[in-house]
Amino acid sequence: MVNHLKIGLLGVLVIFCIIAGNEGKDQTYDEEEHDPDPEISINDAKYQASLRLVSLEKTKGYGHGHLCSGSIITQRVILTAAHCVVNASKTPPSDHNADEFVVVVGSGNLYDKADTLQYNVKKIVKHNSFDSKTYYNDIALLYLNDSIPWTWPTAKAISLNSKLVPEQTMCNATSWLREEDCKPTKLLSITVPIISHETCAYRHENVSESVICGGHELPPGEEEESCQGDAGGSLVCNGKLAGVVFRGDGMGRPNNPGIFTNVSYFYDWIVKTNGTFDYKNSAKGLSVSSAQILILLFSVLGYNLF
Repeated sequence: MVNHLKIGLLGVLVIFCIIAGNEGKDQTYDEEEHDPDPEISINDAKYQASLRLVSLEKTKGYGHGHLCSGSIITQRVILTAAHCVVNASKTPPSDHNADEFVVVVGSGNLYDKADTLQYNVKKIVKHNSFDSKTYYNDIALLYLNDSIPWTWPTAKAISLNSKLVPEQTMCNATSWLREEDCKPTKLLSITVPIISHETCAYRHENVSESVICGGHELPPGEEEESCQGDAGGSLVCNGKLAGVVFRGDGMGRPNNPGIFTNVSYFYDWIVKTNGTFDYKNSAKGLSVSSAQILILLFSVLGYNLF
């Protein structure tokens, strides 16, 4: 069951591989719906954040500590996957400490410091029902040691989606592509339609209501070269953050829908958790109830409060 689920968690990463590997080849589906060159600049995804291990940044060099993607949702909070903050190399797995991470924003190039901002992580809150075996409730918030400036041109917060995304809604999935040597290289964004849980469950076992599925029914064919995007990446629908990319093992498989943590399902948890952070001397130092009301209002209106 777990092996099937791990395969299912990766569908969107499969699409990254298939698109990259089939550039220039004949396709039987509508090519106009697929960008032949899905590589993007940070200006197309200013909410994109890089979660890095401090130890690897120091020993291997700038950018080589990149572990997962994340999304800027307030000036001081990054939304990512819960398993990204768990040290799976330990037996049993245990949570990383906040001071083991830094977050870098402002650039699509992981190895270039130009136009970037770097922050220490002050606090990590992963969902208390996260299951490291099934990856249910795979969501976490990172509270930064300082605020991302409103005026920084290449780093902006994205609004949270709070409603069910209808089937066939076209959404953009963004992640850094990992190639054969597992080194993250390109920031990619692909367009995928939202599909029903029934369709998703036909391909994958145990698809819960806490996830959202998206992907094309591609023609079967030979397996593509092994590659993967990284976990914590963003699924954006109608300009709002609707999903968080699960983990993946890098095997390309046609007809494999992507499975994302459903942001609207965890919307109340995100708002409540954000309200517990100590935003000293700022508009974020609100009571939980006030913070909930304001975030809800601004999210509905399409603005970023923080």
